[in-house]
Amino acid sequence: MKNSMKKLSIVILAMALLWSCGKDDSPTPPKNSAPAIKAQEFSAFEGITDTQTIGTVVATDADKDALTFTIKTNDNALFEITAAGALSLAPGKTLNFATKAQHSITVEVSDGDDVATAIITIKVTQTTPQNTAPVIAAQEFNAFEGISDTRAIGTVVASDADNDALTFSIKTNDNDLFEITTAGELSLAAGKQLDFTTKEQHTITVEVSDGTDSASATITIKVTQTSPQNIAPEFTIDGELMEFTVQEDISDADVIGTVMATDADGDVLTFSIKTNSDDLFEITATGELSLAAGKSLDFETATGHNITVQVSDGLASTEDIVVILVEDVEEVIDPADDPNAFITIWKTDANNEEIVIGTNNAYTYNYTIHWGDGSSEQITSSEPVSHVYATAGNHTVVIQGEFPAIRYIDGVTTSSKLLSIEQWGTITWKSMNRAFAYCTNMTYNATDIPNLSQVSNMAYAFYRTDAFNGAIGDWDTSHVTDMSYMFQEAAAFDQNLGGWNISNVTNMSNMFNNSGMSTLNYSETLLGWSNQDNVPVNITLGATGLSIDCENATYWTAFQYLLAKPWTINDNSPCH
Repeated sequence: MKNSMKKLSIVILAMALLWSCGKDDSPTPPKNSAPAIKAQEFSAFEGITDTQTIGTVVATDADKDALTFTIKTNDNALFEITAAGALSLAPGKTLNFATKAQHSITVEVSDGDDVATAIITIKVTQTTPQNTAPVIAAQEFNAFEGISDTRAIGTVVASDADNDALTFSIKTNDNDLFEITTAGELSLAAGKQLDFTTKEQHTITVEVSDGTDSASATITIKVTQTSPQNIAPEFTIDGELMEFTVQEDISDADVIGTVMATDADGDVLTFSIKTNSDDLFEITATGELSLAAGKSLDFETATGHNITVQVSDGLASTEDIVVILVEDVEEVIDPADDPNAFITIWKTDANNEEIVIGTNNAYTYNYTIHWGDGSSEQITSSEPVSHVYATAGNHTVVIQGEFPAIRYIDGVTTSSKLLSIEQWGTITWKSMNRAFAYCTNMTYNATDIPNLSQVSNMAYAFYRTDAFNGAIGDWDTSHVTDMSYMFQEAAAFDQNLGGWNISNVTNMSNMFNNSGMSTLNYSETLLGWSNQDNVPVNITLGATGLSIDCENATYWTAFQYLLAKPWTINDNSPCH
């Protein structure tokens, strides 16, 4: 009668469980807009070289994201494209009108999140378009006789109607006194100097080329006896602190700001950092300020940094304080990165499908659940909790807080949607009774172990878990009393549990019935238990379908030891 009443109570309790569903009203995160690119066409004469640009592919992005271009499908590897979209022949490649008058490639543009593609057509023309030669006029510069070979005398200028890139060189020099950069910056050659007494004026011929045609002009350098009075550069903000405000989460690739200065003499200015703050910052020669490589800001550590920036015109320099103010950014931590959380993965096969997580209303709950689709809930009820996913797929569910038990009883249809246990966290479990019963698709990826210090009941914990074969032999089961039906019909389970502390167990009925335990692991389990100090007595162990290795004397001795406790072992071992 007493046993019947107990069964009736269990049935009533099961029927009383109410399943509720939660809705997520959280705003959808802003969606990235993919870049847009249209089909484009360029003409290239067949004699074009691999150093000349055929054209620049263009695209747009509604979010104003930085765009990067790549070639997705090429034509015999003929072409290459820069990240900025400049299209040219690949090194060593040439065009041939007679062989192919038109080429098509696919160019892909990315904003870092999404991509778009378009067909780019390159039409080959037989004749080279008429090139217009660059134009350069005679020019004159003054240089004092004490000028060094590191200072620019001046910059030679030229123009080109075709807007071709121009390259400067010295065609005729004067005793090899001078040198010029390809960009036209004229200076003394290394180790050379001027002498007004020896020669007051020098004439050289500078040639400029657009890659096809060239032009030249006479450049005159007049030597002055005394150095003109140099005026030191000045920062744009005079007498005030220069301030930049940035968020703490900027990267070393982000520009904090540009330090500005002027020079009355029109000299080229160079910026540098004279005193840094923990070597956090760096500045380009042109004044562009950023974090040094690998460095980061932290509002909680410092809300601002002061550095001293120096600007030089080559002769004189000026210093000023630059202040970098740091703004706090609310840090968004992915719940799945919380080492204290209980984490599982679930699968829905269709849109608008529900999962249900069972609970045990004998305990108090107070937890936050993150459903893995951007929504979360604070739960204080001990009733089962459910959620509907708008989109089918795998969902990482994270539970943080007081969650003493998970339980699945007969008739719970969504238990098969549980795919894996990923992490136990630091939750203090109070019961494992029917924790994962009927979770037929559940596997085990956790590398930590659950806190079972308050768990006495593990009955039916992995009942009919067809895919479960977790390495759980290191669990602390010293407080557990009931292990009945725990692995019954767990067809894939094959682990050695000989390390489990069974000193307080009173019920092992049907524990391993028709499970997947091999002869070896079943034998090792019984051996491990027999070697414990406080082996419980009068235990009935259910292990239908399992057998120990009776030909192994060690296993046979352990088996006989347990039978003498006395244990009743209901298995298929031939050595009873």
